[in-house]
Amino acid sequence: SFTAYKATVSEFKHFVVFRLGRMPKIQEIDKPLVEAYLQGLLDKGLNPHTRNDRRNILTNLFIYAVDNNWLLKNPVEKIKKIPEPDSDYPKPLSGEEVTKILNYLKKLKNDKSYQIKCYYEIMALVYYAGLRISEVTHLLKTDLDFPLCRINLHNKTIDKETYRTKTGKNWH
Repeated sequence: SFTAYKATVSEFKHFVVFRLGRMPKIQEIDKPLVEAYLQGLLDKGLNPHTRNDRRNILTNLFIYAVDNNWLLKNPVEKIKKIPEPDSDYPKPLSGEEVTKILNYLKKLKNDKSYQIKCYYEIMALVYYAGLRISEVTHLLKTDLDFPLCRINLHNKTIDKETYRTKTGKNWH
């Protein structure tokens, strides 16, 4: 996101100024300086995934600089990503798995003996809107805006527990 990009570039700038005592020309930024910044992230306790994300952001920044002839080569290109531990979160479903589920729910909808006919619509909405599990499980009737045909997602507190959207911002 733009916010993460901006924060990473700002943090890197502060690191460089602290390390060198001044803001150097872009050509003076080299691989050891970028490596020191990335190692510092791990030393601060940030997880490898976050470190790799910030490495990718810096890679894109320097690719832009090379593309605009501000730099001859990208100082990040030879810095490898580090292995990330397996996440505790379940892996997202593949497109094929989602298709199988939706096809099954379509059949279920047409089954005369089955009572609830809207599972297909619910699952299709969740999948195609890109909703997160926590966003779906904490929807309230007041979040549904039928006249505008939209779902309003926002941070909320339910029974003294706070639930946040992924970005922390309201969206629909």
